[in-house]
Amino acid sequence: MAPGELRRRFKAVLERDPDIYKSVFLFLDGLQPGNLKYQRLLAAHLVLMVTLNAFGYDYQRTAPEGMRCIVDLVEPAIRRNLVVLVSQAHLERHEDIQPLMAMLAAETDMRRPRVRKRA
Repeated sequence: MAPGELRRRFKAVLERDPDIYKSVFLFLDGLQPGNLKYQRLLAAHLVLMVTLNAFGYDYQRTAPEGMRCIVDLVEPAIRRNLVVLVSQAHLERHEDIQPLMAMLAAETDMRRPRVRKRA
């Protein structure tokens, strides 16, 4: 596909039918870090990262540090659910998903500073 071709096709479709992507835009409109839609989008982003790491080109790969940045934004309940979904699909042993599984299963929530208890 030539550079810019996808953009031209997208614009052409929008000109023919302006409402075709309305449901997508409504879903994305008003996303906030605390809401469930945002959390689901982060989970989908993680799945896409792992998929591109496994099957994409070298330039599409994400280093573990990049994945960690996204995992740190995902709420603990969503992390647990994603681990369950991956396990139900029997993908947990795939070598490309194992680093993500370890990050999701980690007890620590990197977004909040840990408070040390005084002895």
